[in-house]
Amino acid sequence: TDWLVWADHDDTVDGAENIRRLISEQPDDVGGIQCPYIYARDEYGNATTMHNRERILRASVGWKWEGRIHESIIPQSVMRWAESDEVIWTHEAESRDKSDRNLPMLHKWLEEEPDNLRLLLHLGNQYYAHGEHKTAAEWYTRFYTGLGGAPHDRYQAMTYAGRSYRTINNVKEAIRADSAATLEFPELADAYIGMCENYMMLKQWERGIVVGEAANTKAPLSMRSFVNTLDYTWRIWADLQICY
Repeated sequence: TDWLVWADHDDTVDGAENIRRLISEQPDDVGGIQCPYIYARDEYGNATTMHNRERILRASVGWKWEGRIHESIIPQSVMRWAESDEVIWTHEAESRDKSDRNLPMLHKWLEEEPDNLRLLLHLGNQYYAHGEHKTAAEWYTRFYTGLGGAPHDRYQAMTYAGRSYRTINNVKEAIRADSAATLEFPELADAYIGMCENYMMLKQWERGIVVGEAANTKAPLSMRSFVNTLDYTWRIWADLQICY
């Protein structure tokens, strides 16, 4: 076929009837379409983890899967991406911890490719999901203090290091991580929300209000990274309510 579409066995696809029309609308230099992927919801049905994935692919570009877990499919020639929210993938598997499977695979992979910086981020995410926040923070910090890494990945590592450090009540390191993130992307809200929570923990209410109100003037994180849309609505307003 001229175009390819992929999904995991435990995904559902809403809006699939739009795929053929979306394909017909793409100019020749567009080699793929990225679509939202809802990975987790809360008990009320709100999406709590979502990000864009490469889903609809022009076959002539050539594609190669990379990675042992958390695989990505990589274009093999120069192309341009389009984005659409008219087709949405949702992860439907029952919530279960895969750390017992994933962590040994990631550590073995890192032994074989010690210069693969992105594995540090994967390890941070895996330990975070497992609730081992001290270890998660260490891996996130190793990733964002290293040389290299995509800017949005670095930003996410900084803000998730902040979350992890707050969970273990290490506010000093949380401030260090979130401050680094405000310098990496000063126009994004996440680090300011984190700083508001840092000041809440220190009971420095006025400072919390200043950075919390600043967060409301900033942009949400790009869907190229993991996004919880509740961070920019419920979470920041709950934080500000406490500070006020």
